[in-house]
Amino acid sequence: GKKFENSKNYLQAIEYYKQAAEHDHVDALTSLGYLYDMGYGVAQDYKLAVGYYQKAADLNSAWAMNNLGACYANGNGVEQNYDIAMKWYKKAAELGYSFSCKNIGDMYYYGNGVEKDYIKAFEWYKKAEDIAYACYSLGWMYEFGQGTEKNIEQAQAYYTKAAEKGYYYKNYQYDPTYRLGRILLFESNNSEAARECFKKYYDREKLNQLMDKFIEKIEQI
Repeated sequence: GKKFENSKNYLQAIEYYKQAAEHDHVDALTSLGYLYDMGYGVAQDYKLAVGYYQKAADLNSAWAMNNLGACYANGNGVEQNYDIAMKWYKKAAELGYSFSCKNIGDMYYYGNGVEKDYIKAFEWYKKAEDIAYACYSLGWMYEFGQGTEKNIEQAQAYYTKAAEKGYYYKNYQYDPTYRLGRILLFESNNSEAARECFKKYYDREKLNQLMDKFIEKIEQI
């Protein structure tokens, strides 16, 4: 099933996942949930996805717990409930699932279902340093002193980690490579290092998008 999913032959993948799911294979159950959640090879069906996630979560799958938490956080297939989302995220986090740590960090950072708390957000993002987005978030928090003391060197280090892990955001102001280049240019006064940073982490298409945004901004002045 996984082989077919990797080759984007989703219908065949579903066929094999269903056979494995009949034997309570937790990854097969979660994979089925994911395919229905995303609408890959089938009509998108959040309720069916939740059913598969729930069964796998009950069988102690951290991946399913995280995805089930996301369904409750977003109101996909169930009534939106941040308390239940947090419950499942924490269960997955206890099993060492990094994405759940990142998701809990998001809840505290944006105040979704909890009181906004940058210190707690920072602590949870630190537990998810293997996740590119968490590295970007830590870079941002170090750059602006949110939940921790401002530290430009640490901001630079985490933006670099995020860029190396391939994180990219079209709105350049929230992209780790741009943030890193900006620090090198304005904080370190090193235009050559900034140039090399953009060349290293941006392909030509991304460089063109960045230039288009700059031109658009200049035209608005």
